[in-house]
Amino acid sequence: MRLITATESLYLLKNCSLQDYSEQFVQQLLLIQPKLHQLVILTRTTQWEPLIASLNSRLSAAGVRALILDFDSLRTPFSRNLEFFSTHKTDLILDLQACKRPNSLEKALLKKLNQLPLMRIALESPSGLCSFTGNVLGEAYKADYTFCISRPRPGFFLNQGPSYCGSIKRLKGLTVPQLKKQPPRVYLLTRKQVTRWLPQRQDTDHKAQGGRALICAGRKSMPGAGVLAARAANRVGAGYVYVSEKEVLRYFPESIPYPKNDLSEMTSALVGPALGVSKTTLSRLQELKKRNCPVVVDADAITVLAQNPSLLPLPSDWVCTPHAGELSRILKLSAKEIEADRLSAALQATKKLGCL
Repeated sequence: MRLITATESLYLLKNCSLQDYSEQFVQQLLLIQPKLHQLVILTRTTQWEPLIASLNSRLSAAGVRALILDFDSLRTPFSRNLEFFSTHKTDLILDLQACKRPNSLEKALLKKLNQLPLMRIALESPSGLCSFTGNVLGEAYKADYTFCISRPRPGFFLNQGPSYCGSIKRLKGLTVPQLKKQPPRVYLLTRKQVTRWLPQRQDTDHKAQGGRALICAGRKSMPGAGVLAARAANRVGAGYVYVSEKEVLRYFPESIPYPKNDLSEMTSALVGPALGVSKTTLSRLQELKKRNCPVVVDADAITVLAQNPSLLPLPSDWVCTPHAGELSRILKLSAKEIEADRLSAALQATKKLGCL
C-alpha cells in the first residue's frame, strides 16, 4: 500500500467533496460510538472553516451537537480551557489538526486532554505528531482512532506514531482527485501482501522444488541465532537448509553442512547473525557476492560491510536489515540522528548500499 505525505493529504482534502467527506466520516464515527450526543472539535477555525461547517451540518443531521474549541483563541490561565469540558457534557473529542508544533499552552492542554476518560478521534493526523517521522513534537494528541481521506502517512507506523494514532481508519467510498504522477517514495508492506508472495506448495511438490537456503550465522559461542534462522528457513518452505557453523548443525540436525567449495546450487542465503566481526564473515560475503542469488545481510555482516566499503554496492536483490547502531556505521551518523528520521536514513542507506 502506498503511503502519502502531509502535502499530498492536504491536496486531496482541499480538492475532494467536503460533503461526501463529512458524510463518510460521520457514518463511520457512529459505528464506533452509536450513542454519541455531543463532541468537542479541537481545531483552528481560520484554517478549517469550510470543513468544520460541513462536519457540523452532518453531525447535526445525525442528532449530534458539536462544540468548537478554537486553538487560535486559547485562554490563559490554562485551567480556563478545561472549564469547557466540565461545563459541557462531552462524549468524545475530535482533533481536526488543531496544531502542528504545539506551543507551551497547547502542550499543557493536549497533555490534560490525553488524561480525560473520553474517546479521542483524530482527522488526518494527530496534533503534535510529525506525520513523516512519527516523532512527537513536544506533546501530541493521543488518539484512539485516526481517520484519513485516502491513505495513511509514514509517521503513523514509525517511532511513536502507532502509540498516538491508535487504530487507523480509511474513509472509503470517496471520489478523490488523482495525485500527480510521480514515483511513490514509501510503501507499507502488509501481512496480507507478504502472504501472497510466499510460494504455495502443491501436493505433488518435492523438496528439490523448495530451493536451497544457506544460513551463515551462529558461531560456536552463540549458536542460538543460527538455530533460529535455520528453523525459520525450514518452516517457510526451503527444501534444503545448509548451515555454515557446526554448532548450529548439532542443535538442528535437519540441516546440512555448508558446501565449502560449491555455492552454485544455493537459491538464497542469510549472513551475519552472531557470526562475528571477523575474516570468516568477510569471506562469506565475498563468496556470496560471486553467487547470483538473493542474500539477507544482518548483524555482524553489516558491521563488516562498513569496515570494507570496497564490497559496495551490493547486488540489487540483496536485503540489509540493520538496527540504528549498525546503520550508523554505514552512514557515519549517530544512532540518535537515525532514530530521529528513520525513513530518510533508510532511503540514504538504500542509495549507498545499492539494495534494500
